Amino acid sequence: MADTLEVECGFCRKRFRLKPEQVNHDVRCPHCRTAVKIPARTDMAVEAAEALCRPAPPRSAAGHRSGAGQRAGPGQRPLPSRGSHSQTVVVVSAVLLVVALVGGGIGLWAVYGRSQAPSSSSEMGREAGRGGSGPKPAAAAPGAPAVGAVSPATGAPATPGVLPVPTAPGAPPPPAAVEPIAIKVERLLGGFRDDTITYAVGRVTNHTDSPILVLKVIVPITDSSGNAVGEALAMILNLPPKTTVPLVAEWVHAEGARGIRGDVHFVVNPAGVPRDLPAMNVEDVLPWPDPNTLILSGVVKARVTNMGFVPVGTIDAVAILVGADGKIVGCAKNSLTKDIKPRKSQDITIRWDHCSKSLVNTAEVWVQPAL
Repeated sequence: MADTLEVECGFCRKRFRLKPEQVNHDVRCPHCRTAVKIPARTDMAVEAAEALCRPAPPRSAAGHRSGAGQRAGPGQRPLPSRGSHSQTVVVVSAVLLVVALVGGGIGLWAVYGRSQAPSSSSEMGREAGRGGSGPKPAAAAPGAPAVGAVSPATGAPATPGVLPVPTAPGAPPPPAAVEPIAIKVERLLGGFRDDTITYAVGRVTNHTDSPILVLKVIVPITDSSGNAVGEALAMILNLPPKTTVPLVAEWVHAEGARGIRGDVHFVVNPAGVPRDLPAMNVEDVLPWPDPNTLILSGVVKARVTNMGFVPVGTIDAVAILVGADGKIVGCAKNSLTKDIKPRKSQDITIRWDHCSKSLVNTAEVWVQPAL
């Protein structure tokens, strides 16, 4: 049998013996009856077959094969090159970086996320016992108005998204916003001109930074049932900015009529009223009452200056009389004929009569060109 060769069928993978002269010829497999062609054996093929059957050489003491990147000898597997080693280092570095980022995120969650949650199962049980097992509403931000909260200053529901001004416990509420024009009517004074004129007296303040050329003040007068019976009117010219002046609004009515003041309103620069009249300045105001009796009459003296560039022949002057307690106790309204030239001053006298039953302490005067 030494002159035969053992070969393998390429179809059924079973082995059978073949004579040397049958090499490179079509031979029928005795097992599957398939005609196959057996190639001749060369030295290179024999060497490759023996190398596949030969065991791999042992590793060196350094833990790696010698001659890395060089061609493997007979019976050795090809060794990895330097390029493949660099790619492995890059892949390993990327994996380590991803692991570090994930670990850092878990650490941050453990520090900050767990601070918002109950620290133990017992705390979670207590929270569930307080509010039930359902979800809890989100807590409001510090200082934000709660749902349905009422503003302490106005008593109205707090505006969503608007933070109230924090106040100390027991402190008064913050002041309300200042109106540009503030009008306060303190009282009604009657009994003038045979009981046919009533005056609504108070003060007007211009809180703006600009002068008001014409301001018409209307004080509605109602009866005890709330029905409108008339209006007290006043026209104020050249009201300086950041200034408070006396208000004397006049209501002309039938003899003996009585009324109650209503909500005051005003009109800035109404139609039909000239706006080019010069401004007047008042100083050195001095009430002149009789100190020995209850005051029923008297005079107020003052000095008036024409601040414009045209002369003023007639002026309207009003005065409110203030008692020792600071309340308005009387008033006076007069038209005076005076020829006051531009940038010149004159002394005037305003007389009051039967308009005060208390001692007069001070007086406030307002003078303007007559309309």
